[in-house]
Amino acid sequence: MKKDANPGKVIAELSFQFLVWVTQKVEKFPRTHKFTIGDRIQGLVIDIQQGLVEATYTRDRAALLRQAQLQLEKLRFLFRLAAEIRLINADSYQHAARQIDEIGRMTGGWQKAHHAQAPQRPLSADRLLRGSETGSPESDPRQA
Repeated sequence: MKKDANPGKVIAELSFQFLVWVTQKVEKFPRTHKFTIGDRIQGLVIDIQQGLVEATYTRDRAALLRQAQLQLEKLRFLFRLAAEIRLINADSYQHAARQIDEIGRMTGGWQKAHHAQAPQRPLSADRLLRGSETGSPESDPRQA
């Protein structure tokens, strides 16, 4: 990834490519599972992709990135289930796991970068008077 590239756009594109792949896989699920497990898998991937796009275009992205991480974890379990009941083969499961891990790593890195850029909350007068921040032993309950 280029240094000047917007991480959100890169992750959103990766998740879109994964969505295309997932859609093609779910189409091949047997009817008994296509509208249950298949719909859940596809719906989660759509939600993840849309959340990442939304996070790209907003300043308050922390909650959206946390939600994407949670949805990725749910997706891991659904793909594991799909592999266990042989809806997908081992190669497809490995591909899905690699894609989910990559999107998760990139999202986690974006979360850390966003957290580091978030302005620190300044000390309020009330917080200053409560603790030892003032340097006064009378205001520090630990020294009483």
